Amino acid sequence: MQKSRPVWLIALPLAAVLVIAVGWSLFWYIAAENAKLRFAQAQTDAETAGREIDCRDASWGGFPFRISLECSSARFGLAGDGRVKTIDTGALSAVALAYRPWHVIAEIAGPITIAAEGPNTGHLSIQTPSAPVRVSIVLQDWRPDQVSVLAEDINGTVDLTLIGAPQTDALDFAAQRVNIHARAAAAPQAGAVPIDIAARLDEITSQPAALARIGEETLRIATLQFDAHLTEAPTSSFASFSDAARRWQQSDGRLTVNVLRFDSNIISTSSAGEIRIDEEGRLNGDLTTAVRGFDAFLARLRDAGIVGSEEAAAAETIMIVLAKAVGDPENPALEIRTDLKKGRFYFGPFKITTLAPLF
Repeated sequence: MQKSRPVWLIALPLAAVLVIAVGWSLFWYIAAENAKLRFAQAQTDAETAGREIDCRDASWGGFPFRISLECSSARFGLAGDGRVKTIDTGALSAVALAYRPWHVIAEIAGPITIAAEGPNTGHLSIQTPSAPVRVSIVLQDWRPDQVSVLAEDINGTVDLTLIGAPQTDALDFAAQRVNIHARAAAAPQAGAVPIDIAARLDEITSQPAALARIGEETLRIATLQFDAHLTEAPTSSFASFSDAARRWQQSDGRLTVNVLRFDSNIISTSSAGEIRIDEEGRLNGDLTTAVRGFDAFLARLRDAGIVGSEEAAAAETIMIVLAKAVGDPENPALEIRTDLKKGRFYFGPFKITTLAPLF
């Protein structure tokens, strides 16, 4: 006759499961409370610095494996005299694994509105009809170390005055895909950190009124690509964008542009160089730009009466003298200097526009 197993031996696996469950539940509770405390501290620090982090109807959850925060809407505000004043979003959902709380994944629903005050009042409004904007944040010592943003099939409206342009009309736009990445290139030192930035926007369309004058109904940008290295980005608390820009200038910060590429149905360019800020907050920089389609673009301007025949001929002569052909011999690009001088943007000898100071 087979002996029966002791009761304690039968109950041991169940007891082990219960101990693990209780231990994990305790671990999750401590991790979740820590996340709540750190979020509350971030809100307090922001308020002390004159900023705002508001999560409306905040709801915490995610048990057993995740820690999640749900907001019916959110607002991020900057004080001071910076142009960017508030960022308002639709529903926001942020989640991290309980055992990897330093990696946060967020989804942000539209509309996303960036409202600006200061030297140039304006706004940027983004709609996300098909999918929310996805954001990935990797923290190091509870500061953002890597940030990635992915948005698909977005559309929106922007006031050109937001970037210091003299126009007052709004510009409608749409983009099939937006990818933005930033990461700390080295450990912070003396309150500053170097940052690598990369961005790519695909299939952008817009309807600037100026294009109608040159026989184009829509500006179609196949690719807008940006790759750069930013030095001396401030890591300590700042009250506004202009405050951060001023501190960046005082630290002799530089933005090294590795690639700024613009491919459109009208003209294509590719630039590289360095940008900095002077003591009055104005952009200065030296870049080299390769241009394709300049002759055809100039001909459109001439045919539309925007540029006179003599001006067009002078521009062609200047480009011949100052620019050099580079790249494919059968389809060469014209390489020319493009400079920023005290906020004034020059394409070769031609002044294109004046950008507003950053502070």
